[in-house]
Amino acid sequence: MLLTSLAAICILSFHYGMAVPLTASNKTLGVERRQAFCDESTCLLPKCRCISASIPGNLPASNVPQIVMVTFDDYINSENYNYYAQLYPQSDPITNPNGCTARATFFVSGLAETNFIMVKTLSDLGHEVESHSEDHTEPQFWTREQWDEEMEGMRERLAAATGRTLAQLNGLRTPYLQLGGEDQYDMVEDEGFLYDSSMYGGSLEEDLSPLVWPFTLDYPPSPDVCDTIRCPAVSHPGVWEIPLRRQYTVDGATSCAMSDGCITSASATVEEVEDFLLHNFLRHYNSNRAPFMISMHATWFSNVPNSFPGAQELPPRPDPPGGRLPGQLVPDSRLDPEPYQPRFH
Repeated sequence: MLLTSLAAICILSFHYGMAVPLTASNKTLGVERRQAFCDESTCLLPKCRCISASIPGNLPASNVPQIVMVTFDDYINSENYNYYAQLYPQSDPITNPNGCTARATFFVSGLAETNFIMVKTLSDLGHEVESHSEDHTEPQFWTREQWDEEMEGMRERLAAATGRTLAQLNGLRTPYLQLGGEDQYDMVEDEGFLYDSSMYGGSLEEDLSPLVWPFTLDYPPSPDVCDTIRCPAVSHPGVWEIPLRRQYTVDGATSCAMSDGCITSASATVEEVEDFLLHNFLRHYNSNRAPFMISMHATWFSNVPNSFPGAQELPPRPDPPGGRLPGQLVPDSRLDPEPYQPRFH
């Protein structure tokens, strides 16, 4: 298992196998998305990747470590920082056999609500901090200028607070997972963001269809990966999308775009939370090992008290052979599509 931040996903320099052709034709605010087929003979990594359920390098699933991404949205302050400190303790961190430490991705919003000293502490500990907007208003109504002000503005504020360069803060997630069509993705291109993680898709009812790996927006996305309004309708070359896939309660009665949207009862037990996370983990692990994202708001921990002890069991049981393998940002030249062989000290 590979626990990693989202930026690490975008630098995986794999040669992918046969891609699933894209046949999108749904309408976005009255604009019909042109039907497009991703030509994998020209859409090549590391700059381009078709929407596909294929495993990197055509490797068998048994030779691919399961990537688990943990993300948190919204402000960071004294209301939630203690949860993060307990989930990622410095004294007893989750590590793999080579000593790499598990890290999370924080999509930060709220200039007034966020404590940027705490943001810097998380950044200094190696966590990824990315833009989630300055004011957390509804982006489907933003103008192009507001997209710059909200998303690039927060990125600049995070850079100033953490001492990182803009190039090191290269991802974003929109408030409420609302998209802005070409206004949003033109901004992403123009400002040099590496990736977006705001699209969601998947069946409303649990099925066994293969799960997609991250892809680029060289071709407009299909409804399967972007089934909301204002999806991009034209090409945005080289922009990566790390999509959220719908998750499901164990009984299949509820689906959710973000993990904390499925278990909402204040009376939920620790076992219910653990079983939910394990259920969705196994959907990935027993299939094509597409990256599994556990996406949350820290308010889940206060609204559903047993969600926190349930989340403390991350990564979900069972650990695959070779033990847990938290992730580490590495140069793409080192990430070749070779079978995974765990090594121990």
